[in-house]
Amino acid sequence: MKIGRIAGSRSSTEAVVRYCICGFLAGIVLVAACGTTPTSPPSSSNLSLFKLADNQVAGWIQDTSTTDAYTQWQDTSLYHPIDGGARLYVAHHVVQTSIQKMIGPNGASMEVWAMDFGAAACAATMFTDRKAAYTAGTYVADGAYPLETAFVLPTIMSVLAVAHFDRYYFEISVKGADSTSEGIAVADTVLHAFDSNMR
Repeated sequence: MKIGRIAGSRSSTEAVVRYCICGFLAGIVLVAACGTTPTSPPSSSNLSLFKLADNQVAGWIQDTSTTDAYTQWQDTSLYHPIDGGARLYVAHHVVQTSIQKMIGPNGASMEVWAMDFGAAACAATMFTDRKAAYTAGTYVADGAYPLETAFVLPTIMSVLAVAHFDRYYFEISVKGADSTSEGIAVADTVLHAFDSNMR
């Protein structure tokens, strides 16, 4: 009986070790695939594809009360608008970022980040790491996309949608919507517009 326990324990230990090694190697492959991107946007970079027009999402317009309603940033200059939070994106080799601020019905607000990571592998790794920061169950599927492509993190007062399509990565924060379901619907509409713009 003791031998059986030891053998089972050893087998379990070996399985855990194999799992850890496989996970480590998978991480290396992802990083290697991402590599290092240039510090200037690729010649074909076109973040204007992801600039929302007024009422492209019904009832939402660009916030004209601020001078930074739409801005674009290059790699490390991203430290200016988001300070220390930029480290995560820079570490994943972000190349170019646009940030757009929108206002909607009843004082709701939305901030849309569109990021070009230069390579699909980099955008995917950024997305995976962002999702890993949350506990499974706190985020939900977008509905139209698998969890490997997009997820929504709903809270009482806001909704954060995160997605990646090819080399582009998106974060859409909706605050002050009448309900969580409405906030999710708004973010979902934005993602569908971006997906369509790329086709």
